[in-house]
Amino acid sequence: MAKNRYFEDEEIDTISGSSLLRLLKYLKPHNRAVGISLVLVVITAIAAQIGPYLVKIAVDVYMPAADLGGIVRVAVLYAVILVASAFAVRHRMLFMVRAGNKVIEDIRQQVFSHTNRLSFSFFDERPAGKIIVRLMNNVDRMQQMVKHGVITVIADVFRLLVIFGFMVSISPRLTLIALIVTPIMAGFIFTLKTLIRKRWEDYHKKNSNLNAYIHESFIGVKITQSFVQEDRNSGAMNEQLDASYHAWMRATRLSSLIFPAVLIFNTVSIGLVYLIGYRYLGSEIVSLGTLIAFGQYVWMITEPIVNLSTFYNEILVALAAAERVFDLMDQEP
Repeated sequence: MAKNRYFEDEEIDTISGSSLLRLLKYLKPHNRAVGISLVLVVITAIAAQIGPYLVKIAVDVYMPAADLGGIVRVAVLYAVILVASAFAVRHRMLFMVRAGNKVIEDIRQQVFSHTNRLSFSFFDERPAGKIIVRLMNNVDRMQQMVKHGVITVIADVFRLLVIFGFMVSISPRLTLIALIVTPIMAGFIFTLKTLIRKRWEDYHKKNSNLNAYIHESFIGVKITQSFVQEDRNSGAMNEQLDASYHAWMRATRLSSLIFPAVLIFNTVSIGLVYLIGYRYLGSEIVSLGTLIAFGQYVWMITEPIVNLSTFYNEILVALAAAERVFDLMDQEP
């Protein structure tokens, strides 16, 4: 664990895959919950993406025939699928949250017990506030990946495959047109998310410095008052607050670009689908139901791509936190 003062950022030289493997080992006692969650992932991925396909059937088959009974049957089937999907999502989250909370509880207990056995010199050489950050904040940042990260990545990859499968089954030609913009959008989002992760990492460093200074100030408040250093301490506090605030603003400004960018890419993609599809509307190539279904599927593609980019960066952030936590746990008593 690096020896530094409250105003010095903590740096981790490398983020290794060994930390991920070490973290995932904590899930081993919960294999049953993970297995059930994976089964529910398959169910929800198919159920959640079948809606536009059912809409296509209703528009192309039952509406031209004025078959109200057929439309009602499709609507009822869609409602039943949505209820089943919501039920599966709820139970998948419950299984993983329970397992994740137990894992984090075990990690917290191990870290706390190990820290209690460390030597006096360890605490003399390091700000207590930064040790607390490792015990609390960094473990919290590991928590999301343990609870949702791994399963969510698998779920989103499977969702993409299911969406592509439905699109190809409806119209391979329109699928190629709809996916023209997708690689560009995915590349842009992943690049932007990487920059956003770096900004949030900088904020977490500044926030760690702030917490360390607050803790040191409260511990030494009697000395501060004895030597009449209140104004000097307030000035240092304002510097830490200012650094934390500006780091947060830089990260927030960059994060706010995601949704407008996705909206622009999706609008272009849907525009291409409608422009090309309209020329062949009424032929065997494109029907009205096909255009409606593709418009919905193009929007559906966006969510898993954004989620994957988000969780990719969250995994990197969680690994950086895991490096700090395991570095503390590896300190010799």
